[in-house]
Amino acid sequence: MAQRYYVDDIERSYGREMTSIVPHSLTGRSGIDCLRMLDSLFVKQIPSISEAIFGIAAEAKFDIFNDRKEQLFQAFETSSFCQRLFCTSRRQFILRIVDNSNQEIILVKREFKCCSGCCWCANATCCSQEVTVESPPGTLIGTVSQEGSCWRLRLAIKDANDTTILTVRGPGCICDGSLACCCESKFT
Repeated sequence: MAQRYYVDDIERSYGREMTSIVPHSLTGRSGIDCLRMLDSLFVKQIPSISEAIFGIAAEAKFDIFNDRKEQLFQAFETSSFCQRLFCTSRRQFILRIVDNSNQEIILVKREFKCCSGCCWCANATCCSQEVTVESPPGTLIGTVSQEGSCWRLRLAIKDANDTTILTVRGPGCICDGSLACCCESKFT
């Protein structure tokens, strides 16, 4: 059974109003069908009070909007406290994406890999990051895999048959974390 998340609980937790209006043209469509009509999405991370106070990463929560700033989905991370504390951006996680009727429609999973994250190490299978995407949860629709590169992050977006359908190139900087460059994080 799919786990449900409620927008009202998050509104109370963060003391703010959220726009949960789905355009009439999208109602009655199941799951991710409404994405076919969109050119862009905006993702906004919901700030964590505990992270701000204690400096320890909390499980991430996101609101996902269309270009008219209408909320379409919410995303909720599930991960272990120890991995968030010690592995930070390389941690294992499950990201559950729910629609405005609180139905889980997309499930994104990433396994932990201790040496992952460096673009030049991604040629080794044990070091390259990969997430699986399921929709509905339990049905694989594709993966996003990090490809080896000497300089910049490259992501291969693959369908359920492991055929690359799109390659995304990351920014030209190879630095990360506290050593990060001043360059813009632009993906093409």
